[in-house]
Amino acid sequence: MNSLTIHFRHRQISFNAKHSLFLLIYMLMMGYFLRTYLIWQSVNCLMGLMALLTVAQPDKTRIGNKRFAFWALFLALLSCFIQVRTLVFFGLISGVFFLFEQTMGRLNRLTSIVVLFMCPFFQYSMNIFSFPIRLWLTGIAGKLLSGIGIDTTVQGSVIICRGQDFLVDTACMGLKMLISSLLLSVVILSVYEKKLGKQLKRMDLTLFISMVVLLNIIANLLRIVLIVQFAILPSSFFHDIVGLICFIGYVLLPIWLLVKWWVSRSHVKLSDNKQPYFKKPAAVFLHVLLIGSLFTGALLVEREGKLDLQTKKSVSTVPGFKAEALPNHTIKMESNNALVYIKKMEDFFTPDHNPMVCWRGSGFELSEVQPELIGGKNVYIATLRKNDEKLFTGWWFDNGERQTISQIEFRTDMLKGAPDYSLINITCASKLELCAEIKKMFANRTINKILK
Repeated sequence: MNSLTIHFRHRQISFNAKHSLFLLIYMLMMGYFLRTYLIWQSVNCLMGLMALLTVAQPDKTRIGNKRFAFWALFLALLSCFIQVRTLVFFGLISGVFFLFEQTMGRLNRLTSIVVLFMCPFFQYSMNIFSFPIRLWLTGIAGKLLSGIGIDTTVQGSVIICRGQDFLVDTACMGLKMLISSLLLSVVILSVYEKKLGKQLKRMDLTLFISMVVLLNIIANLLRIVLIVQFAILPSSFFHDIVGLICFIGYVLLPIWLLVKWWVSRSHVKLSDNKQPYFKKPAAVFLHVLLIGSLFTGALLVEREGKLDLQTKKSVSTVPGFKAEALPNHTIKMESNNALVYIKKMEDFFTPDHNPMVCWRGSGFELSEVQPELIGGKNVYIATLRKNDEKLFTGWWFDNGERQTISQIEFRTDMLKGAPDYSLINITCASKLELCAEIKKMFANRTINKILK
């Protein structure tokens, strides 16, 4: 194999034998070490790959930049100390980008933004942190409907209107499409930047992305109000039609008009401040160093994951419960009335295996989520449904000293040096039993005995 030719945006990019070998190694490492991390068939991943083909606009006058090599090396070294797959993902991507910038030219900034949006950790974060927004939208929609004379009651993520329950999780599909909206908006921005030969300033780009998020929130609020006002049930054909109209009318169309106006007013040209780089011989040593470092970091992450799956620790006994240590720093406790999972957060950036994600992964539909004050503490309560089975679950974050339901609060607390928090999730057959068990746990300080 002397060379490899790729047709990219109507251009032929030729890789010599060394570059082709390096590209193959990067791809193989990504396929193996990220096999359970990347969901290649997901809509966001596929959209991200298509967006990359449109957004990436290499500048041939600036071939040979090594910026991504330093990022890849830094992330590889960091992954040796912090075993997180997200670091491996961005490290391998940086290695591939370094290789492409040696061959194609300097990649534009929108390329990196697309990769950020399609990253699984970003998708997970958006799903979790958008939950408070859904609760807030529920309350706002209820107030708007009451303001126009419609008798409306709000209970958590449920709006009760004219005796009919409307679940905001179902009516809020636009928030779940937020990442798709961000990817699409970046593609539109890229098209206009290339067409007009201008680009947004960094501050304007940040403001533009914030505007996209705000438009999604507005569109979802209008969608909720329309669905409740006209009693459009999820099974109705018009349920999706209303969502599509709101998405096009209040997200896509404003973005299209906003981008055209914003880029046309920009004074920053795509060719501004460009100091040419000169193509140099393939940095073989640098690629070998990167591949070795990334492989070591990825191997340590893989090894840490396997150790977590095999680790079994002794668990403090709690009266009335049968306790068992599970993989991934998880404790399972069972009693006649309750099933409890305790998942330890080792670092402030650790994914929390949130019940809104994990229970859905077990085939349950999670609905009617709302914060409630139980035993003097705030707890999230939700209903679980799977076929004819119906359960009630509650969760909060606890470190034995403080309890909270806020993601930001417990992560900030850990960042400041507070003892590690754990996610406490308790499930019962009825809501009455659930509330009683939670009150008993707080009163008897059951969790403190486990976390000490």
